[in-house]
Amino acid sequence: MKDMKWLLGLIGLFCLGQVSAQQDFDYFFIGDTTDVSPTTQFGVCLMGGAEENDDASAWFLQRANGGNIVVIRASGSDAYNTYFYEDLGVNVQSVETIIFNNANASLDAFVQRRLQNAEAIWIAGGDQAVYENYWKNTPIQDIINAHVNVKSAPIGGISAGMAILGGIYFSAVNGTINSADALANPMDNRIVLSTDFLNIPFLEDVITDTHYDNPDRRGRHVTFMARLTNDLNRRIYGIGANEYTAVCIADNGVATIFGDYPEFPDKVFFLQNSCQATNATIVANTPLTWLAAPNALYVYEANAPEDGNASFDLNTWRNASGGEWQYWNVENGTLLTSAGNAPDCALSANELSSPNMDISIFPNPAGEFINVKDLDVTDINNFVIYDLSGRMVKVVNELHNTIEISELSPGAYLLKIDYITGTKSLRFIKE
Repeated sequence: MKDMKWLLGLIGLFCLGQVSAQQDFDYFFIGDTTDVSPTTQFGVCLMGGAEENDDASAWFLQRANGGNIVVIRASGSDAYNTYFYEDLGVNVQSVETIIFNNANASLDAFVQRRLQNAEAIWIAGGDQAVYENYWKNTPIQDIINAHVNVKSAPIGGISAGMAILGGIYFSAVNGTINSADALANPMDNRIVLSTDFLNIPFLEDVITDTHYDNPDRRGRHVTFMARLTNDLNRRIYGIGANEYTAVCIADNGVATIFGDYPEFPDKVFFLQNSCQATNATIVANTPLTWLAAPNALYVYEANAPEDGNASFDLNTWRNASGGEWQYWNVENGTLLTSAGNAPDCALSANELSSPNMDISIFPNPAGEFINVKDLDVTDINNFVIYDLSGRMVKVVNELHNTIEISELSPGAYLLKIDYITGTKSLRFIKE
């Protein structure tokens, strides 16, 4: 069957004149790849690795509303084609798998067109360093960001695919690192933390980690967050998923958690700084210390039940069900955990992303200027404007509710409002 799909894929490529003599990519499909345009629904599906969760996979596919599903990866097979198309009972137009064999595939017009036509994009497991090297600062990065922020279509990923969906991510360009080594030396050169790749709503200041229980990655995840808190001087958030679990974030910012608890000890962890974002003691070749009273981190340990009857609100980062709060600290390289309470901060950074907030941009689309409605500029450090590929195009330090955008080229942008206590991102169109 696989050979037949490969033959059909080659036939399709020959017909379109897109065969690459260098074999920059492999292409497989099942179903009818004719482009359709159903109304999609935004959603993010994060899976911890090891194996896909069927309920979460169905949740992801349903948001494509019968459209074309495109799987991208840099190794492996076309196994997702049958799984997504036949095994889950969700009707879709087609499932296509594109295996990137090198960075040149990102420049191929056929590859770009298939992704542009996708109603859902799934990023398979593999090596996030390869994904960064192949896709960052290429048209693929722009297409993925537009898929989410302009098309409002679903995206998901497992293992390395989950890792790169955070607004901040561990790139692994210098190799991976375990918890013991990270805690022993928080300045280890393997700890490379990157930004300005994918702009996914509700994940702007979030760093994810996967395979959380095999091996135990809590220590390295905390080390990543300690480094980022010191380097960026703001509150940082984390989502850690055990193997066989999934976190599905709807367009209202509420995450549903899937797994096989209580049959198996499936957990998902939601981490955030203490309200004051206390800096850690970070010295090269010296074990990490990150202590605060009562905690350096608030952590919600959520059970992941099969029925999805557990949730976490990424608007507030405190409203949750199906688990318990903990306090985490680090002393001399040792992770300390204890029972805790929900955060009671005056304002949570991601609470600013709530769809119920009155802050908005008008007019939108805009011409020479945008205005930010109902914004108190006394609470703001600055404004930063990004294009949808994640490139910073303007920083505004003179704080007014009116921002000039006459110099921007027509297109879609993100206005990031840097509050004293956090951030909020708003999308707008420049005509």
